[in-house]
Amino acid sequence: MVGGPRHVHRAAHDGDPDGTAGSALSPLFGRAADIEQLCRRITAGHRLTTLTGPVGVGKSRLAAAVGEQLRACHRHRVHTVDFAPSPGAAGHGAPGPGTVDPLPGSGGRQLLIMDNCEFAAPELAFAVVDLLMSDDTVDVLATRRSPLGVHCERLFPVRPLPTPRPGEVLPAGRLVRIPSVALLLHAVAAIRPDFTVTEGNRSAIADLCHELDGLPLALEYAAARFRIHEPATLAAAVRSGLEELTGGRRIPPWRHTSLRTALAEHLHTLSPDATALLKRLARLETDFTLHDAEAAGSRPAEARRLLETLVDQQFVQAHEEGDGQRRFSLLRTTRTFLREAGHEPPCLLTRRQRQVAELVALGLTNRAIARRLGISEWTAVNHVRQVLKKLEVSSRVEVASWVAQRGACAPRERALPRQPQPPAVSRS
Repeated sequence: MVGGPRHVHRAAHDGDPDGTAGSALSPLFGRAADIEQLCRRITAGHRLTTLTGPVGVGKSRLAAAVGEQLRACHRHRVHTVDFAPSPGAAGHGAPGPGTVDPLPGSGGRQLLIMDNCEFAAPELAFAVVDLLMSDDTVDVLATRRSPLGVHCERLFPVRPLPTPRPGEVLPAGRLVRIPSVALLLHAVAAIRPDFTVTEGNRSAIADLCHELDGLPLALEYAAARFRIHEPATLAAAVRSGLEELTGGRRIPPWRHTSLRTALAEHLHTLSPDATALLKRLARLETDFTLHDAEAAGSRPAEARRLLETLVDQQFVQAHEEGDGQRRFSLLRTTRTFLREAGHEPPCLLTRRQRQVAELVALGLTNRAIARRLGISEWTAVNHVRQVLKKLEVSSRVEVASWVAQRGACAPRERALPRQPQPPAVSRS
């Protein structure tokens, strides 16, 4: 067993033949294919599998379900250790133990579920490898926001539940079969047993699930607010902020009292440079490319390194487009949280607008900016106006101050090398 965990839900042993990862207290929606695939992987000989995914996506619940399935169908003995600190425990956030003790022999296959491994000490990864090498009857299923980073590890990204497409109007019968909607309605039924999907509220229910990215944790928190909210008012509230997404008076089966708390805890694990880049990327309204991320950083190589960290830590989602190009995005809940936390401007400047902002900071007139960039003076005037609008400032002096405070936002490619320029009177 993993030595000295902060708490153990249930561990299989001789006196508990049915021991597994926390018996299900509620149905698991939209994960049947994931459970089947993970069971196939483990029984095929993949001995270390790590479930990764963003905060609140349901990694722990999926791991528990896999353990239940393997115990029932393949006679694995299942041991479960949770490294997460108990709510309110002393030393919250301190690294957990990083040692692994031998599991008790059973004469068959054993599955060790290690939950919330981000709270364990870094040495845990090496200890797991030692365990696997010393006992060939053991398989390990870990949950962690980022990979453990050892050579025998196989990653399994856990995705948010499918949601209705924006603007799509579905019949109630089809709507309730979408996993995110099914989870929301199941949780709401515990609070408002008389709540039903109607012609009047089905669109708002779809919007709410979409705004919450299909994250089970967010959907559970939203369900708790149905005591006073209707779907339309709650969807409008979460569109502008996350303060409604708390556990309310329900006793939640998770550690956090709100989605904000969960995201803040996760954000605290990032370096200052990674946090700064993430906040800049959060100002983008759409998906972005590697080129966009490089433009948002101080240096392309550093931006690529930080973006890789953000992807590994599940702050940024990576996906392939139809044209084969790699694109990146932030979940809506993550973007909303970052804007709430940092009060950032609503949109990142384009590369050209950043070039214009830097030239404004140097004291160049619109005509001088046009000459420097090889554009018409009227185009330069429009760029300056857009910069003022996006930065939510009213003077060129404020633009210069913004550039001075955010030097890391310098464009990837400057129009021309900087040269000393005499101060000039603006002609905008």
